[in-house]
Amino acid sequence: RAGGEAEAWLQKLDAVRVPPAETLEALRDLAVASRAREVEARRSQAEADAKRRKVQLEDGSSFAGVMPRRFATALMVRFGLIPGWRVSNVQHALAARLRAWERRPAERPAGLSSPPAVEELL
Repeated sequence: RAGGEAEAWLQKLDAVRVPPAETLEALRDLAVASRAREVEARRSQAEADAKRRKVQLEDGSSFAGVMPRRFATALMVRFGLIPGWRVSNVQHALAARLRAWERRPAERPAGLSSPPAVEELL
């Protein structure tokens, strides 16, 4: 190898030691606790997002706040669109349709939640 890098890394690996079992267990416990906090934060953010979108469906006039987070990005990636007025027009049209379905639930397509998720809208 170039300049003996492989030998240097092998020497470093020989010097590496596994931490004691107590330290490994403490690290595992910290990882589990961290994952639990992240899951709880995502769940509470999703609940707040759903409430915000529900309020905007009932009261708002723009597509801002009605569409799910990162919907525009998912739309552009899925259909190969470039950012611009076309994406905004699609979001305005979908927001108008969602508001109409919110006012008249009988017209809503079967299986579409309120407010719908990104996958349901695509």
